[in-house]
Amino acid sequence: MKMIKIFAALSALIHVLFFCLESLLWTNPKVQKVFGQSAETIESTQLLAFNQGFYNLFFALGIIAALVVMKKNETIAFTLLAYIGSCMVAAALVLLYSAPHMITGVLGQGLPPALMLVGITLYCRKNT
Repeated sequence: MKMIKIFAALSALIHVLFFCLESLLWTNPKVQKVFGQSAETIESTQLLAFNQGFYNLFFALGIIAALVVMKKNETIAFTLLAYIGSCMVAAALVLLYSAPHMITGVLGQGLPPALMLVGITLYCRKNT
């Protein structure tokens, strides 16, 4: 159970970070380097990045809500974690397909929720 919570919290933290990068700091030159984009591309994609950042924030808030609920209702918490974690992994796979050169981002975005999903699966198998 502890590992599930750790990977869930890490997943939320990473998605809050991406919210900050995409919605709050997108035009910062350091962010431009992180995403490997030109100043022109950063400027022309600012609205898209702003929107995408909020998707990441909503994913993170869902994970946080699941962690808060976990003490009272494990079933609801695991349902939320499984759904949101699956969405996070799916988004990472879309990134891998569309931009395979961004493998670091793929792993950062997708590995913690994937490990959380493995943990949930193992925990549920053990406790049923």
